[in-house]
Amino acid sequence: MARIVVGTAGHIDHGKTALTKALTGIDTDRLQEEKNRGISIELGFAPLFLPCGIIAGIVDVPGHEKFVKTMLAGVAGIDMVLLVVATNEGVMPQTKEHLDIINLLGIQQGIIVLTKKDLADEKTLANTKTQVQSILANTTLANAPILACSATTGQGLAEVLQAIDKMAQQLPAKNAAGPARLPIDRVFSVSGFGTVVTGTLWQGTLNKEDRVELWPSGKTGRIRALEAHNQQIEMATAGQRVAINLAGIKKEDLARGFWLGTPGFLQESSRLDARIFLLPSAKKLVQRAPVHLHHGTNQTVARIFLLDRNELNPGDSCFCQISIEKPVAAQQGDSYIIRSYSPVGTIGGGKIIDPMAPKHKILQVGLAAELAAKEASHQNPHDLTTAINKTAEQELTGKLVETKKILAAYHLAYPLRPGMPMAELKSRVFTELPLKNFQHLLAEAQKEGLLEVEENIVKTPEFCIVPPSDLAKWREDVLAKLASTPFAPPTKEKLLTNLPKKYQAKEALAWLKYNRDIVLCEGDVIFAWESLEAAKKLLVAYLTECESISLAETRDLFVTSRKFALAILTYFDNMKLTKRVGDLHTLV
Repeated sequence: MARIVVGTAGHIDHGKTALTKALTGIDTDRLQEEKNRGISIELGFAPLFLPCGIIAGIVDVPGHEKFVKTMLAGVAGIDMVLLVVATNEGVMPQTKEHLDIINLLGIQQGIIVLTKKDLADEKTLANTKTQVQSILANTTLANAPILACSATTGQGLAEVLQAIDKMAQQLPAKNAAGPARLPIDRVFSVSGFGTVVTGTLWQGTLNKEDRVELWPSGKTGRIRALEAHNQQIEMATAGQRVAINLAGIKKEDLARGFWLGTPGFLQESSRLDARIFLLPSAKKLVQRAPVHLHHGTNQTVARIFLLDRNELNPGDSCFCQISIEKPVAAQQGDSYIIRSYSPVGTIGGGKIIDPMAPKHKILQVGLAAELAAKEASHQNPHDLTTAINKTAEQELTGKLVETKKILAAYHLAYPLRPGMPMAELKSRVFTELPLKNFQHLLAEAQKEGLLEVEENIVKTPEFCIVPPSDLAKWREDVLAKLASTPFAPPTKEKLLTNLPKKYQAKEALAWLKYNRDIVLCEGDVIFAWESLEAAKKLLVAYLTECESISLAETRDLFVTSRKFALAILTYFDNMKLTKRVGDLHTLV
């Protein structure tokens, strides 16, 4: 079933939340402060089940000027917008700013909804429609349908729903192939489940039990559960709003503006080459101008360096380099918004051309032509050779040869690792290559047998982990120690006692884990893989008969200490074999 995301936009108190409730039956103002003040402060979410079978996730944004940065987080990644204008009040300041943002983000699909029709006569309705048509000229919504309705009386709601339904069926499908990337717009915890994040999946696919990486923290975790529109799902695809229950990540380690993605995929960018558009209403932009940069759900301070001129006039565009105070996780083709530093207001935006840009000199000869070629390559990425430059084929062939040499050296230096992380290879050899082209190149190289890629790890086809004899002897010693007391294993320090000094403990343990000899559990406890497999059989048999088990009963069942019993229960809870219910654990 297809899924899309619809965002609201418009001035405060023009009826965005009331319209959302009238269409979905859900009040998206969930905070008590919102109910007390009668305004939206945070993002609100509700599912809209369309007649055609498509499920639209509605993101309701606040309309107050103080919450524009929240609005920007909400419209990141939406497919369609409902620009709301109160019929009895007409176009207001945030109507214009929100429209500017929609236009700068390149959102092509939208419907103008004139709300509160019951509070205006026909003349007022006609005047408001004329006002709206005038501000839509020369924007992405110039040809958007304009519909009037009342959330109070229900008049015109059927026509609005029909227009959303029709437009939803015409939207192009999102690309669900490749690594996943999701900007986080909300973080909270649920009793008994732990950390939950929400957002719109920009690209790729997420599956239950997938390992994911959080940026910028670099922490990794596991997807314990996925939910869309209050329904548990096994898989989320690009373009879908999703709630993700994370295992191994604390709520305190996350915030709006973070990214969640396939491990090794998200890369830190501190300099961006971009196309910048300055709004006609903005002041002239000069070199090194400080701005607030909005990308995805993130906001940071940046400076704009104009690359082909010394100042940018209102209504014009040019190439620029954005130097960022706090790095972002950007990709080629991403949209961004800039707001003036002080006083704060939306002044422009554009698309990112190179997220890993080297530092440039102002007015550098040939730079504008180079950036124009990169810009065009992203708009027409059908030919990998054209996407880089005219001599790319020869250059890439040379880089593939260099890659094989680098991987061979890497295997020699780290004989216990399965290979080099994809992100590290790109940063060392393919810095200038757009990420999509890099992924395509690896896929083609793998087809021809030049490289092997598995779970974002790259290696030569010939490589396999063959441990030296002294390490193999240590492995036998470790397994023997673990087997002697399977449910009360020795400490990590004791297991490492006989490890030859030339090997790093972390590397050696990672090898055993990769080899499925051991399992690293919470509390720095290490079990043999076979011990946990045996524990699984005992636990399932016990719970089949007794239905639940306490920590003390687990300790007795495995004739072990409380520490190891807790580690066993936590492991199987994380594996979704069992779940905690109060002080007891039951089968899932």
